[in-house]
Amino acid sequence: MMQTRKDVGRPPPKYTCVSILGICGKTFSNARCYQLCKSYHSGAHRYPHCDEYPGIAAVFCYCEHDCL
Repeated sequence: MMQTRKDVGRPPPKYTCVSILGICGKTFSNARCYQLCKSYHSGAHRYPHCDEYPGIAAVFCYCEHDCL
């Protein structure tokens, strides 16, 4: 199950890139966010999560992954 906040216990990869895939709850569901992240960045230590961006009311689908 996808979490709504970053998992602080998760060790970060050496280099981390972030893709914003859409708006959770508006563009698509949390499950779709998870699915897209896993399929777009296969094998790149993907970490999908829906979270707010400071100063913006929308909840974005973030896909953290190893930089390729």
